[in-house]
Amino acid sequence: MLKLTIYTAASGHYIDYLPLWGYCAKKAYSKSEVSYDTFLDPIVPHYAACFRLLTEIHDTEYVYINDADMMILPEDQTLFDFHTKQMEEDDLCYSNSPRTKEPEGQHRLTGLHFCNQEWYSKTREARVKYLHMLDAGEIGNHKFDDEKMLMQVAKKSGLEIPRPRPLLPRHHGIHIGTIRAYNYKRHTRNTRDQQLRMRISQKQAHQWVSYYDDPEFEGIVKHVSKRNRVIKDELEKLYGFCMRHKKDG
Repeated sequence: MLKLTIYTAASGHYIDYLPLWGYCAKKAYSKSEVSYDTFLDPIVPHYAACFRLLTEIHDTEYVYINDADMMILPEDQTLFDFHTKQMEEDDLCYSNSPRTKEPEGQHRLTGLHFCNQEWYSKTREARVKYLHMLDAGEIGNHKFDDEKMLMQVAKKSGLEIPRPRPLLPRHHGIHIGTIRAYNYKRHTRNTRDQQLRMRISQKQAHQWVSYYDDPEFEGIVKHVSKRNRVIKDELEKLYGFCMRHKKDG
């Protein structure tokens, strides 16, 4: 049986991130399984976001689920060690954190979910129920439905909710959505860079820029950029920031 599977699901615009997502995940954790599902015509807008947290991943001891636009990078403390330590501290079959300051945070777990097979067995009844609701279009219509649903799956399965922890270390790399978070027409480059430095470390910036030396990665970037102008713009802004940031200090 595999030790770790890294998994996501995507639909629409997010499908075009998957080649980059897969490259980064496999580069960081070459011995892990890296897999995803895609939905070309989802029933509801946030179908894939909900589905990835409800579907059962077999033949692996542990699963890490994240977003298709979250690029996992190598870390001193591995993703596996980070989450299994938290599971041991909390005496739970999963590692996650309630939101805090964000809208309805007290009702949401993050969509960055790490679990073992015990999680799947203990939550099976609740997950099947929500899968039926998802396929019926009863959930998945609104932003945050996936995270509120995950909180309910844990509670309805009789599992404790862990204490809140910082979100940023749970990214395990660069969230390209961070680039979208700042309106490039309303802020100066210095202001944008200041905000991004709080979310992307100098080491991560070095790592990201170094990937461009790999012809495989460069080919993926060119292919994705040709397919999707929005992602092309995000990647260009991310590369420019990382080049500046790696020279800092």
